[in-house]
Amino acid sequence: MALAFLILAFAQPFVPTKSTESSGQQIVSLYIDNSFSMNLSGKEGSLLDEAKDKCRTIATSLPSSTKFQLLTNEFKGEQQRLIDRDELLELTDHIKINPQSRNINEVLIRQTDALKKSNSDNRSSFIISDFQKSFFDMQPGVNDSLLKLNLLKTDAEEVKNIAIDSCWLSAPVIQLNTPSELNVKVRNYGNEDAEVPVRFYINNSQKTVASAKINAGMDATVKMNFTIIQPGWQLAKVEIDDNPIAFDDTYYLSFRIADKIPVYHIGSSKNIFIDKLLANNSLIDYTFSTQNAVDYAMLKKCNAVILTDLKDISSGMSDEIARFVDLGGTLIIFPDSNITPNGYENLFGKLNVENYSTLNTNSISVSKLDLANPLFHDMFEKTDERMSLPTVNQSYETVSSLRSGKNIVMQLQGGHSFLNYYHRKSGSVYQFTSAAQPAAGTFVTHALFAPVLFKTILLSAPSSQPTLFIGENSDIKIPSSIQTNDVLHLINSDTKTDIIPEFKTTNDGTLINLTGIEQAGFYQLKNLNDSILSIIALNYNRKESDLKAFSDEELKSMYGNGKFKSVEVVNPTGSGLTKFIKQYSSGISLWKYCILATLLFLIAETLLLRSDRKMVTLKN
Repeated sequence: MALAFLILAFAQPFVPTKSTESSGQQIVSLYIDNSFSMNLSGKEGSLLDEAKDKCRTIATSLPSSTKFQLLTNEFKGEQQRLIDRDELLELTDHIKINPQSRNINEVLIRQTDALKKSNSDNRSSFIISDFQKSFFDMQPGVNDSLLKLNLLKTDAEEVKNIAIDSCWLSAPVIQLNTPSELNVKVRNYGNEDAEVPVRFYINNSQKTVASAKINAGMDATVKMNFTIIQPGWQLAKVEIDDNPIAFDDTYYLSFRIADKIPVYHIGSSKNIFIDKLLANNSLIDYTFSTQNAVDYAMLKKCNAVILTDLKDISSGMSDEIARFVDLGGTLIIFPDSNITPNGYENLFGKLNVENYSTLNTNSISVSKLDLANPLFHDMFEKTDERMSLPTVNQSYETVSSLRSGKNIVMQLQGGHSFLNYYHRKSGSVYQFTSAAQPAAGTFVTHALFAPVLFKTILLSAPSSQPTLFIGENSDIKIPSSIQTNDVLHLINSDTKTDIIPEFKTTNDGTLINLTGIEQAGFYQLKNLNDSILSIIALNYNRKESDLKAFSDEELKSMYGNGKFKSVEVVNPTGSGLTKFIKQYSSGISLWKYCILATLLFLIAETLLLRSDRKMVTLKN
């Protein structure tokens, strides 16, 4: 028996496991989650350091012939190739925290794409992460019956986190020397109530400080009041102090306040009511042209175009105005009281706006205002159902269309509209159904005329920029039309970063690609003339602010559903992980047990030879 077990020991026997049933060269994909949450402290340093140690242990415990894929949140093209152990260990040393965040389905798709290229059935996936609930999909979308999936969880020490969730301006338009308001939503992801100071800066100057009291697991909105005294781009920043999670403690936003809003008025002749309101207004750069002398270059310079008293609109003019709206302009239309048949059909067809039809000459009143529309925001101190509204003597009905998506801003008695609003691509259309003349009604002489027209113009130059997050927004649209041979620069003066972005010109503006930016902050978009086209505020993604993670039991229940050849939730570390990987690769080795059995039988034989008769009897 001793001889038999000695021979078996040299034969290297093992008990196969499900993970050793595959044949062919072993191909392993290792994913290391290097998002912000992996910067937290664990039992042996940061979670990222623990993940890198696990990766090294796995690599050195597998056979030297194993081919690897090393994947991180950057999803670089070079990470889709297979490498040897030495290169894997070298690349692991250079992994750093990155603002990109991925979900497990994205990771598995990348892994399976790379592993299938090897044409080997012996392929494994190791995912090393903290498995945040806000980050990883509840159900995997990948189905690979040959893939052996291994989930290695890194656990952080208990951490409380308070984050600035979002910020927004109360009004879309900020005016000079006028009190304005910024809303700041602060969220408490911890289990205890908290209070933090919130600081608000504009152009690096602190404007105000407020205190936010947030209950556990809840959010609170703080209102910050400010006044802008200089036109131009405004760089706003909101900060709190909350360690050790700091990436979500700062929020950037930018907005622009125009010195004057350029308005182009096109009519059959000057409209004295509009001219009197806009010509000498200090906030408006007003230009008038007759229909026969339109300067289409003005459409590229203005924010709003007003059409009055036009009987029809030519196809060429329709094309230019439709392009103006698509690029973000605001179109305000007052029709003539005697338009030619289908005079506006071409323009309205391009904009998907309901066409004028029958002219109603009955005297009716405006009966309803859509007070929820931004047009009426802050226009009235209070409203009264008995307040006097304009009377209309001549108004066009419109051809109803569900596809137009119109909003009736001012409604006439009987249900017909007096003012319709349409959102079109990046621009807006305000369609009046009555002429801007006293014969058509009392609107031009009513108290509502000036604030309604003035507000439409103000809304044509919105102050706030869209909120952008690194890793979530891959591009931003600006209304400027840029030539394809132009060279643009994204410049961050704080980090001394200068990036030449890719861009694509479309019918309604230019898409600027933001891929590759990893640092939050303000980025000036400039052209070769060093002109500032826009200032883009980029923030870190807030998905990782919620630190709640899946437990081992939850992971087993979610992924042990038969979509993979095998699923393991791996807990051991250090030497325990080494043992697991060796068993994973080669099965449960039995040679040590064979050596032990050999020694036991040799000892038994020695005892038998030296024992006396009593011991022999006892043995029997």
